[in-house]
Amino acid sequence: MIIHKLILQSANIKRLREFYTTILELPLLSESTDHICLQVGQSQLEFRYNPDALPYHFAFNTPPNLVEETHQWLRKRVALLLYEGNERIEFSSWQASAFYFYDPDGNIVEFIARRPLQAALPAPFSAEKILRISEIGAPVDSIEATFKKLHADTGVTQFSGNFELFFTAGDPEGLFILIDKNKRLWFPNGDPAPAAPFILQAEIDGTVYLLKFEAGVFSRIAETDL
Repeated sequence: MIIHKLILQSANIKRLREFYTTILELPLLSESTDHICLQVGQSQLEFRYNPDALPYHFAFNTPPNLVEETHQWLRKRVALLLYEGNERIEFSSWQASAFYFYDPDGNIVEFIARRPLQAALPAPFSAEKILRISEIGAPVDSIEATFKKLHADTGVTQFSGNFELFFTAGDPEGLFILIDKNKRLWFPNGDPAPAAPFILQAEIDGTVYLLKFEAGVFSRIAETDL
């Protein structure tokens, strides 16, 4: 699954603009008083103003050959979250290394280097070396029902996990992170996982889908609904 664009909500557009353009050095594609749109590798990340916005969890794919360079680059810019005392968190079953931190909205942002992608880029690491948006978290009441609808609507398949607590759909390029919001908290700090609404434009098996996640439910929408 290739994530082309992710649209989230924010109560702090001005503060997020400063963070993502100055601290993380992402290019700004467009802005207004109530939105910003950023270039994240081959993806776009947009925030739209909503005073009642809830926090998200999302991730960016980074080059697997630049894990240490990515680590040092991030340490100069953000306070990395720890898991078992480590800033660099290894996922052996996914063949991946990850780093987590908060943005000013309290969103959990993850940089993840997936070795199966074999996307080697020359050092040093910089924001320009981010590959694309790779994950969006979707807390739901029923993982099984949510996945079955996603599969029926888009053909997306299981990547890992189970229907009880944590389930991923897609592939190393892009994943839906489905969790049971009544039983599971966000990794690595155990943050609450509200079903914050978002819009996703993603390519699955060569077809582009526009999906809306609202009140814990996915639905297909048209561009006129944006």
